Amino acid sequence: MRLSVRSLRGRRTKVPLTVDNVYFLQAEEMMKVHVVCGLLVSLMVFSCIGLFDNGFDEALFRKERAAWEAQGLRYYRFAATCRASFAGFAPETFECTVFPDREAEVVLTSHYMPDVYYGDTIDEIYQYIADTVANGGHRLNITVRYNKEYHYPEYLFESSRGGGSDELEITEFEPLGE
Repeated sequence: MRLSVRSLRGRRTKVPLTVDNVYFLQAEEMMKVHVVCGLLVSLMVFSCIGLFDNGFDEALFRKERAAWEAQGLRYYRFAATCRASFAGFAPETFECTVFPDREAEVVLTSHYMPDVYYGDTIDEIYQYIADTVANGGHRLNITVRYNKEYHYPEYLFESSRGGGSDELEITEFEPLGE
């Protein structure tokens, strides 16, 4: 009896069915299994590197949020630009006026990106960041830059390990009084 196998050059050939040939073929198959398993384990290890390191500085976030809240600013206006990779980074710009005793007024100045929402107030933007870190931050790389004078997050960039990214930039900020 003969066994059909593929030679090193890729051609099919027939070899006698002996114990040595069967053992060699089993060892060759086991080597393939070991190589595939080794590659899979390597991929899993490399994909988990930095699983909990998302670039987000939680201590700085808490410090800046506390400094923002300590100012007690409740009446202000800001303009912002959002961009998302799924929309080809087309900018969506908007202006918000925040009042102490009623809902913020939001005026969209462009309409490129539906469904990208960070909040209408600085407090809501801070909450968005906190929720994002708490609920999925390990899957994202998160960068926040804070305004040195008023301590609001003037730039937020988040990118998923799958390749998508979003950003928010507050381009103007003006306190309007008490």
